[in-house]
This record gives sequence, structure tokens and C-alpha cells, in this order.
Amino acid sequence: MNKEIYKNDTDFTFLQHKYLDERFIFLEKMLSSTVLSQEKIATFSKEAAEKVLQKAESLAAHNQVISNEFRGQLKDQASTFITRLEVISRLENIDNKIVQTINEVNKLREYRVASMATVETKHIEKTNNEWMMGTVIALLSLLIAVVAIFFSLKK
Repeated sequence: MNKEIYKNDTDFTFLQHKYLDERFIFLEKMLSSTVLSQEKIATFSKEAAEKVLQKAESLAAHNQVISNEFRGQLKDQASTFITRLEVISRLENIDNKIVQTINEVNKLREYRVASMATVETKHIEKTNNEWMMGTVIALLSLLIAVVAIFFSLKK
């Protein structure tokens, strides 16, 4: 600072004190407004945290209710399902019926083969009988012709 502006040191000290007092008052106001702002922020934060906590508790209770309902539905569903032992028993029953059906089909095939063999045998026998009848008729015709020739030669 320039000494020409200030006539003596007391003026300088007075101005210095005045400046410092004004600065102190300004800083004090700033500090009080900052403290007030921080108190407002703290109050707002506390209220917001309480609201969030209430919402979270409400949501947790709602989720608990939904989970209990879901568990109840699963329990009801599980109680209506067929048990493992029942499934095994039914599958064994089905397997037995399949084996029984396969055995019956095999018996029917054997019977069909046997029937076809019988039909074939009867057909062969019929063919043999027809051949035999044809042969007998031919021999009788030959015999009649020979007898007729014999009688015609005798006359």
C-alpha cells in the first residue's frame, strides 16, 4: 500500500480494522447461511431417506406377500402332481402291456404261418387228388376202349 494515501498509521489501522470487521461479518453471514443450507440439506436428506426406507419396507412386504402366494401355488401344484412311484408303476404296467401285445402279435403270426401251411398242404392234396382222379378216369376210358375194341374184334 502506498503511504501517500494514508496520512498516518492510525488511519491505516482503522481502515484495516473496518475492512476486517466487514469481512468478518460477511464471512459470518456466509457461514450462517452455509450452516443453514447444510441443515436444510440434512433435513431434506433425512426426509428423503425416511421416504425411501418406507417405500423399501412397503416393497419388501409386497414382495413377501407375492413370494408366499407363489410358494402356496407351487405347494398346491406339487400336491396335485403324480408321484414318482405312481409314474414308475404306470410305466411298468405299460411295459407289461407292450410285452403282452408283442407276444400276442407273434402268436398270431405263427398261427397265420401255420394256417397258410395248412392251406398250402390242402391245396397240394387237392391238386394230387385231382391228378389222381384224372388218371383214374383216363385209365377207365382206356379200359373201356380196350374192352370195346376187344368186343368189336370178337364179332
